[in-house]
Amino acid sequence: AIRALAQLGDPRAVAPLMAKLKTTDDMIQREAITALGVLATPPQIRVVLRLLQDLVPVNEDIREDAQRVCAELSARHPGAAPLRSAATVMMMRPPRANAAAGSSATPHDEHDRTMAIAAPARGPARTGPPEEKAAVAARAAPVSKQPSDFATIEPGRILGGRYRVIRELGRGGFGTVLQVADQMVGEEIALKLINPHVVQDDSTIARFMHEVRYARRITHGNVIRVYDFLMIDSYYAISMEFFASSPLTRYVRGGLHREPARGLKFARDIASAMHVAHEAGIMHRDLKPPNLLVNDDDVLKIVDFGLAAASSNDNSRVTRAGHLIGTPSYMSPEQVRGLSVDSRTDIYSLGVVMYEIFTGTVPYVADNPMGVLYQHIEGAKEAPRTRNPLITPAIEAIILKAMAVCPDDRYQTADELVVALDALELRAAA
Repeated sequence: AIRALAQLGDPRAVAPLMAKLKTTDDMIQREAITALGVLATPPQIRVVLRLLQDLVPVNEDIREDAQRVCAELSARHPGAAPLRSAATVMMMRPPRANAAAGSSATPHDEHDRTMAIAAPARGPARTGPPEEKAAVAARAAPVSKQPSDFATIEPGRILGGRYRVIRELGRGGFGTVLQVADQMVGEEIALKLINPHVVQDDSTIARFMHEVRYARRITHGNVIRVYDFLMIDSYYAISMEFFASSPLTRYVRGGLHREPARGLKFARDIASAMHVAHEAGIMHRDLKPPNLLVNDDDVLKIVDFGLAAASSNDNSRVTRAGHLIGTPSYMSPEQVRGLSVDSRTDIYSLGVVMYEIFTGTVPYVADNPMGVLYQHIEGAKEAPRTRNPLITPAIEAIILKAMAVCPDDRYQTADELVVALDALELRAAA
């Protein structure tokens, strides 16, 4: 709920969020601090800074979060800062002695984060896996005092002294995508600037690096090429191929279900690309029409491989706060249950996408997300042909098999699904 309030951007939420700073729940305290850094308006910043100064953090990580937000607010509106130094007060206040069960109140000696306000010196750094060491290095890089509000990034602005912003392409749960001109190589690319609340610690950054490193292995005509994981000014970003297109959502709403042959072509393209990704050991974990881009020539490309996995703690896609990462309408039953997932999870999500392509609507609708999630587990969907008589029994059979509740009852590989779709095309041609 706190994250949702931060995304809505309504400053009326600041007062109740300030009250949440007194909680003993480390996750609520962390989220409240981050949200206040986003929502506080100039008249509110002085009060927020004073509360953050007086805050008794649940643990050392939250002390650093409060310190970071103080630095960002002070840099954004220097005149609003209180007389006392935010850094001085925050450094003096130790974490609470009685931390919440299961959380640690010990400092993270592995690294030190260099921010606009320096933290006190700590012990020697320890080394870890390559992604972990790279994440520590990324955190230690100097951070520019750029505003963290993506809404301030307007066309013409130069990011990182290299990327000239052309326009915003879209926004989502992970961040904002921009079309930019790379002035060094003279090429237009896409930059996904990741929302600050998504990359709040080094383990998350390490996961993003890991997923990007794997996503770069996918070379397929129906997959957006990923170039790099970057820190640009004060933003973490992923650079990727720019593809002039629209989300598949637009085509679904435009009556794609009335063109079964075209829908079959899109389904085959997605399955073929997923086969290549799965062969490389890479899952998508968040297949849905907004992540499927189509241009005017009906070329389809998949975007955002692995971002859902990078933002969660493990392959179950359940975060430390205990909530699911993903889009309820497209999540497999095993994801809903928080179980381990494999490539058959992507096949289920593709089955839901095919259901939507061929009927014009998702299989499950409810008044709230939990109602949709329950229906995925139950599996009592309306037959696709009931919703669209243009669908042949063979297409319906493929959709239903891909969407089987039990993973063992689905296509076991994306290649099996490709073969089934190819057989349909051959039958139609005959």
